[in-house]
Amino acid sequence: MMDEDNPQQPTSVKEVSCIACTTSGKSCQRVVSKTKLMNIQIQKKKPHVAQMIFENLVEEGHKPSLISYTTLLTAITKQKKFGMISTALSQVVSNDGMKLDSIFFNAVINAFSEAGHVDEAMAFFWKMKKTGCEPTTSTYNTLIKAYGIVGRPEESLKVLDLMYYDEKKPTPTIRTYNMLISAWCKKQNIEGAWKMLDKMQSCGMKPDVVTYNTIAKAYAANDETYKAENLMLEMNNMKVQPNEMTCGIIIGGYCSEGNMNEALEFMHNMKYVGVKPNTVMLNTLIKGFISLEDMIGVDEVMILMEEYGLKSDIVTYSIQMDTWSEIGNTKRCQEIYEDMVDAGVEPDTQVHSILAKCYVRAGEPEKAEQVMETMERLNLRPNVVMYTTIISGWCSVANMENAERIFDKMCDSNLSPNQRTFQTLIWGYGEQREPWKAEEIVKRMIEMSILPNEDTMKLVTDAWNVLGLQAEEGFQEMNDEEKKIKNIDVHNHVIGLSTNTGNINYRMKMDVNNEDGNDKFDGKDRFRMRNISSNMSLITSIRNRTKYSIGFKKVSYMEEVGISYQLVNFCRVRLPC
Repeated sequence: MMDEDNPQQPTSVKEVSCIACTTSGKSCQRVVSKTKLMNIQIQKKKPHVAQMIFENLVEEGHKPSLISYTTLLTAITKQKKFGMISTALSQVVSNDGMKLDSIFFNAVINAFSEAGHVDEAMAFFWKMKKTGCEPTTSTYNTLIKAYGIVGRPEESLKVLDLMYYDEKKPTPTIRTYNMLISAWCKKQNIEGAWKMLDKMQSCGMKPDVVTYNTIAKAYAANDETYKAENLMLEMNNMKVQPNEMTCGIIIGGYCSEGNMNEALEFMHNMKYVGVKPNTVMLNTLIKGFISLEDMIGVDEVMILMEEYGLKSDIVTYSIQMDTWSEIGNTKRCQEIYEDMVDAGVEPDTQVHSILAKCYVRAGEPEKAEQVMETMERLNLRPNVVMYTTIISGWCSVANMENAERIFDKMCDSNLSPNQRTFQTLIWGYGEQREPWKAEEIVKRMIEMSILPNEDTMKLVTDAWNVLGLQAEEGFQEMNDEEKKIKNIDVHNHVIGLSTNTGNINYRMKMDVNNEDGNDKFDGKDRFRMRNISSNMSLITSIRNRTKYSIGFKKVSYMEEVGISYQLVNFCRVRLPC
């Protein structure tokens, strides 16, 4: 149940040294106060701080309470650190004196639902019932949402049936049916959504603005924004007042279709339904005109913004910065950033990431790094995207030493690299014609419990392929004495690499075949590990091809079993910016 793009190191379990935690049978006062502080940080939208408080509590030798673990689950769910769910659960299960309650079960079910692990969510639902904790309407709603996330709306109907057959008779609410409608809409089955709306009305419930907004969003996503606009007639018949979200969906839909005239006309007519334009709508219009490279239209929207008495917000500036960044105008991007600061709008992490990306595209990674230093002075926490962008910048100018330095800094700041971070480093070493170092990155990924995907493995094979082809071309220009020396060097180097790959394969086999119940990977991950092991064999074969190319012993693809077939099945990779 590891999440490959958000891997996390498990929260370490330390021996409890707090006397109050071990003798009283209750949580000590420090645990109670720190758990309350965790909740406060989550409410402040700082779940990472809540997680740090929990980890410090454990480090101090305290025994977290069930409420502490419930709060931790909420924090890691909000951060989408789904790889930590299993670790947190294992710590709770290992605590024999901890009696689970319905609040904890609901937190677990929600965590697995948000992660898209609906089968695990259902397993805990049944465990919840078995332990005597009664599911609530909220529990069922979460499961319905889970099936919508994974695109299985048919299964969400079975959850509704379970709800009706529950002895405690939890009552479906408007929210329940709205989630069912959302599940069908996410699969672009609008007909199914309408059937659920009919069923909702047959149960005596009146659809609300959320109901119609959900269907309108589905129409807009399907490039049928005119149908979303026509929904407003039915809303009027049902005496449901459209809100800013309704109008924003329609404006956004027309902009996505490139129909800017309809978008502007609709915005001007909004006054007839009692909704005023807001900054979000105007930002959407700006983005629409930018996508059509219509800067005159952008200027018109900025004038409208002033006429409506609206001020540019952080999104307004971000959109414009991103536009100038895309076309490589670093100076203009910097000017907009300065205008933003002068206007009293505080730039956030995303804004700084855009500015850093602009410098990276201009081949100035040192300035991108200075942006990150500015963030730190403003007490803003750089995220994985920011670090990966700067790593990409150093890779682009062939400075792998600085790229590795930024990577280490990211890890030291308690941030876990994701798949893209490692791909960027691998790409950098490939550009440097150092595929053996690219392989070392794969080893580090596995050591950090991150499973390389096919795109990652292809970057490694590409690095070896390029080296082999270039070596073969250069070899023909050497004299006989140089060829002999080169052949010996390459032979020794490949022997060393083969040993390294053997260690990787051995490590993976140990992880795959670990039957003691303590392995970190579930069945799906073990299946993927076998594929990775197969891909490592492919890389070894390509390495051998590289050796033979340099040693002027020709080996065709047909002579290397399975290589041509496996290469065809790799996906194309979009190189880092």
